[in-house]
Parts: sequence; C-alpha cells; structure tokens
Amino acid sequence: MAEKQNSQKEGPRNPLYPQDRSNINPVLTEDQKSELLQLLFDHKSSFARDLSEMKVYPHYQHKIDLIGSRKIYKRNYRFTAEDAKVVQEQIDNMLHHGIIEESTAYEFNSPIFLVNKKME
Repeated sequence: MAEKQNSQKEGPRNPLYPQDRSNINPVLTEDQKSELLQLLFDHKSSFARDLSEMKVYPHYQHKIDLIGSRKIYKRNYRFTAEDAKVVQEQIDNMLHHGIIEESTAYEFNSPIFLVNKKME
C-alpha cells in the first residue's frame, strides 16, 4: 500500500528513468536491463514524452514529390461529437507545437481516424 502512495507522489512512470523496470522485456538479464536504461537515459534528448518535447529540425524542409498531377481527395470519416472534439484537440495541439502546419492544398488529403489505446 505504501508503494502505491509513493508512486502517486512521483508522478507518471517514465521508461527513461532507472527506477522503472516494469515495462522492460522480461527475457533480458538485470545487466542488460541496466545497460538499456543507461543507453536510453544518456540519449533522452532524442526521445519525446509528449508533443511539447518534439523539436523541429531547422535545416531540412520535407518535400513530397507527386508522381502525377491527378488530384487525390478522399472524403473524411464521420466522427461522433466526442471523437470530433478529440480530433480537433489533437490537431490544435500539433499546430501549436509546430508539428504540422496548415495547408491550402485542399485537392489532396487523406482521411483520419482514431485508434483506441490498449488498456493495461
């Protein structure tokens, strides 16, 4: 019981910190787990725990070369009001953090859909 109270005070678990070994492959030995955790910790700036930690690489602009001039437009899937709200929040969050940018190319699109997270 005291263990649960302590973990609640520490905040969410993060696999980049050595105290959390619960999500590491159980086939690995303790030495291998320690080595893996140390490697991840040493390079933690390469990983993002959320969108606010994602960085833009300023020296490259992604370009998509089209094979032909044929327009590709697919109608979006319908969402429930709750799902539409989630989608809009995700889009707004990505726009805010510079992950995506607005486009005026309305003749090219791809439908979006939501995937539920696996509950542990």
